[in-house]
Amino acid sequence: MTSGADGSAFERRTEVGGVWATWRVESPLRIAITALHDSDDTVVASFALGDQPDLAQARERWPRFAKLWDAVRHQFWSEIG
Repeated sequence: MTSGADGSAFERRTEVGGVWATWRVESPLRIAITALHDSDDTVVASFALGDQPDLAQARERWPRFAKLWDAVRHQFWSEIG
């Protein structure tokens, strides 16, 4: 994970059980999902800047990845806490 001076400029990667998401923090404290990959390295979804769902939208669209979304939320709060 890398970040800018404000802690929000660059992408993070969170992985659970071989499934991973890349995401970044946008102001004000919005988690923007940039890509989602399945365990076989298949790109499930990839989003252009400005078209990225937030964490709540990702949960609604891909509920089968609930453990991944929980891990993203945990990483987010660990970083800003």
